[in-house]
Amino acid sequence: MRIVGLNHFNIATTNLELSTRFYEALGLVRGPRPDFGNTGIWMYYGADPILHLNDANEVGPIAEQTGVFHHVGLSVKGSIEEVTEHLRALGVEARLWEPGVPGWYRAMYFKGPSGEEIELVLVDCYVPALAQAAA
Repeated sequence: MRIVGLNHFNIATTNLELSTRFYEALGLVRGPRPDFGNTGIWMYYGADPILHLNDANEVGPIAEQTGVFHHVGLSVKGSIEEVTEHLRALGVEARLWEPGVPGWYRAMYFKGPSGEEIELVLVDCYVPALAQAAA
């Protein structure tokens, strides 16, 4: 067995519509969801439902006392300025990971509507690896 990618993440939210509109504003699209006998919405990226939103009073940490996740990382395209401007238009102040990790992408962090930590990995903002000094 080996992990081949992110299938989905699930957020138990106290405001389903607010969370849905928030993730729509970030570029995901509301789509079909099977009837699981509880309230929820699936958010799609292309053909894949990568975000499952549920009513926190029906499922999740409140109702089922399950564990919590630390954060979810989403790859995004655009410059730091473009992403910052888009988030500010949504009323979101994100913090840029400074100074960035050599050999990896820049990243920004902020809280979603239900307090979930979100990392945006800016795939257009690569931090070059530091040249190693010759021995």
